[in-house]
Amino acid sequence: MDWRERYNQRTVIADEAVKAVKSGDRVCVPVYPHPHELLDALARRRDELRGVELWIDAPSSDPGWLQLDWQDSFAVVADQIIGDLARPSLDDRIIDYSPMVFSNQLKGYSAPHRDERLIDVLMVVVSPPDEEGFCGFGGHLWNKRSLMKVSRKVLAQVDETQIRTHGANRVPATEFDSFVEQTPRQLSDEEAMSLVESTSDLEVRAELNRLLSNMEPQERIQSLPVL
Repeated sequence: MDWRERYNQRTVIADEAVKAVKSGDRVCVPVYPHPHELLDALARRRDELRGVELWIDAPSSDPGWLQLDWQDSFAVVADQIIGDLARPSLDDRIIDYSPMVFSNQLKGYSAPHRDERLIDVLMVVVSPPDEEGFCGFGGHLWNKRSLMKVSRKVLAQVDETQIRTHGANRVPATEFDSFVEQTPRQLSDEEAMSLVESTSDLEVRAELNRLLSNMEPQERIQSLPVL
C-alpha cells in the first residue's frame, strides 16, 4: 500500500484518534510542543475512562485533569516541573512528580531485564510527511523517537509549521497509528505588537521587545505564543 493511501486512511478527527486510550492505560506526552488538540479530546472522555496514567513532560495546559475531582479518571505524573502549572499542582498534591534524565529514562525497558511497563499510547506533534512519506518532530526532538519504540500505539498531531529533520528522527508515516491535522493559528505582526503593548509586567514586556527587535518579521510571527 502506498504511504499516501495509508496516511489518508489513518487521518481522523481528534475525538476519533483518542478512542485508542482505554481505562487503565499509560499515556505519555513528551516535552514541548504538546498536542493540545489530542489532549483536549482525551479530556472530553473523562466520564468514560477510569485509572488512566497520564505522564506529561512539563504540563503546559489544563483541560481539567489538574482539578481534584478528575483524579479517578486521570492520574497525572509530571516528568519535569517546568512552567506555570506543574509546581502549584504538585504543591496541592493533585499530580505526582517522577524526576527523569533523558540519558537513562529508557533503560528500564531494555530486554531481557525489562522492569518497566510499556507505554500504551504516545501522543506527539509532527511535521507533515515529506515526499517520501517521512515525518519529523519539528525542532524539539528530545527522546520522542526512543519513546515510540516502547509504545504500543502512537497518535500524531500534524502541524505544518514544524520543521523536518533528518537522521534517526526522520520517521516513516506508516509507524504512526493515527494522524490529526491541526496547525495552530500564528500571531500576525500586528497581534504580536498588541501583545507587547498590553503586557503590564515591565520585565516581560522588555523581554518581548528584545526578542522582536532581533527577529525578521516571519520569525516574529512563528516564535510568539499562539492563540
